[in-house]
Amino acid sequence: MSQKVNRLTARGIESLKKSGLHADGDGLYLRVTRTGGKAWVFIFHQAGKRREMGLGPLKGVTLSRAREKASLARQQIADGLDPIRERGGSPNQPTFGAFAATFIEGKASQWKTARYRKHWEASLTNHCKPIWDRRIGEIDTNAVLEVLNPIWATKSNMATKVRGRVESVLAAAKVAGHRTPRD
Repeated sequence: MSQKVNRLTARGIESLKKSGLHADGDGLYLRVTRTGGKAWVFIFHQAGKRREMGLGPLKGVTLSRAREKASLARQQIADGLDPIRERGGSPNQPTFGAFAATFIEGKASQWKTARYRKHWEASLTNHCKPIWDRRIGEIDTNAVLEVLNPIWATKSNMATKVRGRVESVLAAAKVAGHRTPRD
């Protein structure tokens, strides 16, 4: 049984108001948030894991362009590649670790004590090893969970701090133009 593809229309997506995922077919979805934000996402399974790859906001990516991006990602999967790693951004894009160090350096003057800075550095360097050397544009929800899952059960307070710190670094990277805006 074949899946329906190209279910959405350019006119139809403008009028979508209901929050959630709206399928175009073959892994391409339009995500509508509760606040009305709309962004394209490609959902696929690789190595037994469900993966989501943001393709950009509706305002910047047309339906036809989203279909092209999803098609490229499907081809990369067929070739045995990870489309999230392959898109990777520019070669000049910093790694998570490099950007985190820059972020901490920039915030240090706002913090009351040097001890607080050391806590930030230690929590990120000790717990973010799985993502430390990845380019900042490659970090997705699964990558963050890779960091948090080992510490949630035993160090829940630390996991909460690490989650907040990772979110701060990723948000700053988005503002700096190293990550695409996602809702």
